[in-house]
Amino acid sequence: MGQYKVAQELGFKGSKSTIRNEMKARNVNRVKPTKKLDLTPIQQAQRYEIALSRKDWILQDWKRVVWTDEAAILVGEYWGKHLISRTLDNKYDKDCIKVRYNNYSEAMFWGSFSYDYKGPCHVYYK
Repeated sequence: MGQYKVAQELGFKGSKSTIRNEMKARNVNRVKPTKKLDLTPIQQAQRYEIALSRKDWILQDWKRVVWTDEAAILVGEYWGKHLISRTLDNKYDKDCIKVRYNNYSEAMFWGSFSYDYKGPCHVYYK
């Protein structure tokens, strides 16, 4: 959502500096959009159930977990600054989120670690 679209929705009128000052006074900031996966309601419910099942774990339980993560290398993706105007309360509004998608990559990095061990790192190419 552009800065001046937000300004119009909030009823601001005037020069850029006037609009900027008024937005600041109303706690509307220029920030990067929140990035998150576009999860279905079923996926959200599953993740919630997993979190609830582990809420009472102690350190010994967590020591048995192996954490993994991956990162995609995207060719042609724009990595520059994308800013939107929003208040802190709008962080998860649909028009303030940049959806990221799985399975769109040229190469993937994958790694793992546990409480006391760092696993290998693998690079996969299409």
